[in-house]
Amino acid sequence: MPRLIHMTWTLVFWGSALALLAQNDGLHWLPNEGQWDVPARMRAEWAGGVTWLESNGMNVWVAGDGYAELWNHHFEGEAEPSGDLLSHGWRMTWEGASDHPTHETMTEASHRVNIYKGQDPSKWAEGLVPETRFKVRDVWSGIDLRVGPRSRGDRAAMPGPGWKEDWIVQPGADPSQVAIRHEGVTLEARGDGSIWVQLGETGEARLGAPYAYQNADGTLKRVEVNYLLEGQVVRFEVGVYDQEIPLVIDPDIVFATYIGATQANWGFTAAYDDDGRAIGGTALWEQYGNFGTYPTTAGAIATEMTPGTAPYDCGLSVFNPDGTALEYSTIFGGANLDVPSSIVTDSQGAIYVLGTTGSSDFPATAGAFAETFSSNDDLDLNACCNYPDFGGLSNGASLFVMKFSPAEGGSTLQASTYVGGFNGPSGVNRGNVLAYNYGDVFRGEINVDAL
Repeated sequence: MPRLIHMTWTLVFWGSALALLAQNDGLHWLPNEGQWDVPARMRAEWAGGVTWLESNGMNVWVAGDGYAELWNHHFEGEAEPSGDLLSHGWRMTWEGASDHPTHETMTEASHRVNIYKGQDPSKWAEGLVPETRFKVRDVWSGIDLRVGPRSRGDRAAMPGPGWKEDWIVQPGADPSQVAIRHEGVTLEARGDGSIWVQLGETGEARLGAPYAYQNADGTLKRVEVNYLLEGQVVRFEVGVYDQEIPLVIDPDIVFATYIGATQANWGFTAAYDDDGRAIGGTALWEQYGNFGTYPTTAGAIATEMTPGTAPYDCGLSVFNPDGTALEYSTIFGGANLDVPSSIVTDSQGAIYVLGTTGSSDFPATAGAFAETFSSNDDLDLNACCNYPDFGGLSNGASLFVMKFSPAEGGSTLQASTYVGGFNGPSGVNRGNVLAYNYGDVFRGEINVDAL
């Protein structure tokens, strides 16, 4: 059965995200300290293959027919599986690249790896530190490679293991330097701007159509970009852009939009569902008596923020997959401070929100785990956390958990409860360590089991 590999390419960021059909998300890259007798700097294993990072490119080995049977066979009194074993090699070479790019570790795994193979201690390795993110600086002049896990959106679109490569093109660098030769595969340009890659009889891959933009003074400006396929070499054709600021080619950006509120607000949390909707949670702030508007839709719990619910309320907004419309948006909260900390969806599309409230009139539903607010000691956020204006929680705080029905059918509030309260969890983090960055005073995470 051929494997399907999905690659998306991104300039500050040019890249790719490979996704194969099994194993957990994210790869651990092990440095080669002599335990592997190959000219590779790092190696990453995934279900059905291995990737080697070399000084001038990458090598990919993909297992094909026969290997699954071989690996899953226990040979307990049975004959070994027969038949041919199919696999395929795919090499990507960075043409004209520097002879001596430098490595920079970004994120390390928490565990260590020891490898004892054979009887030659010089081929053993101890205390290897796996890396999940790293950079290779100056692959070409002014162009760095950043490797890390695939984005959540990419993993949701195609589950499986993989990695993402970002080519970081600094201001003044020439993106036409990037030239990647593909060997051992057949390349075919497609009408949608992508490139199809055939790995013999073993697998297929796709270089997703690139997307380019620049962030100029907070405004996202799209830049034209296309692949240039010259035989087995892939380059990029980039339109006119400002060479004084970074240029980003990143297919992970499906859309970017403002919410369109005149009410002061801060984005606190975001999530997505299995259909690609984007969900944002925001803290709405009554700024010195100025009440603006926040867009809401039919079925909203509340459509405006009023003096009775100031100084802080929550906003929850659900965008359709291409970002062209709001499918659901609401304001909710009570008479004191309310902020959302975390959002998650389940496989059915239901939306769950975790946050902190100091409001005794927060919208809890009948029959909830805790329908009433349990007051606590005064929490002065101005004293600990420089929280702007009306930062106190005079009656303490409690966590809240809410569940909304799926956006596809028009979201409605299904359940809402307090959690914690008096001498219980509040979601408020005070102190120099926990409240290190602005906004860290409210931190929490909600998750759900698979349904």
